Amino acid sequence: MPWYSFVAPEGIASRIKALQQQYSLPASSEEDLKYSVGSPLKLTIEMENGEGKTYTYIETVYELNRAYGWSKFIVVVPSIAAREDVYQSFAVVQEHFALEYPQQALHFFVYNSAQLSEIDSFARAKDVQVMIINAQAFNRQNQDAHVITTSRDSFLSRAPIDVIKSTNPIVILDEPQSLEGSKTKEALKLFNPLLILRYAAPHCSSSNVVYRLEAQDAAN
Repeated sequence: MPWYSFVAPEGIASRIKALQQQYSLPASSEEDLKYSVGSPLKLTIEMENGEGKTYTYIETVYELNRAYGWSKFIVVVPSIAAREDVYQSFAVVQEHFALEYPQQALHFFVYNSAQLSEIDSFARAKDVQVMIINAQAFNRQNQDAHVITTSRDSFLSRAPIDVIKSTNPIVILDEPQSLEGSKTKEALKLFNPLLILRYAAPHCSSSNVVYRLEAQDAAN
């Protein structure tokens, strides 16, 4: 059952406003704090590139799983090069986090339209699952985008996107300022996300900012 089915919206709004006041962040508007099925709540974490952003959201994945049991995550990046960098970051810190969270197994993989068995594993596995995908794979009319949205005989006559969206994943946007054009925003709805976490550069027209780490803060 989605968390918004049993958490009062006013409770979430109150907590967000308290965080913003505590850390002197811009107050969210009432409109930004609205959420419902098909219109997930978006929260923004502002960090400069090079200040441990990827490490931070990997740790967030573990913490959300520990606190709430959520286990399906999708990291969306703006390019193939960024996708490979994120994958390598997961690989580098895998052993570290295995020691920090010994009870929580995590499997991460890059979406590949030629390896759809990974999608079945993503949906069915009991451990924490993280799919890393570049925006071009689902928001343009190229071959990858066509595969993810089309029923395939080789995939039991299912469309991969239908299997993915049935899991209500939490979507993490890495560099959302490069991902929130109108076409990509609309395409993100295909995932039926439970929650969207935006890891953005500071002061990039963000809403619902719940944390901000600027360069001078990171150096202190």
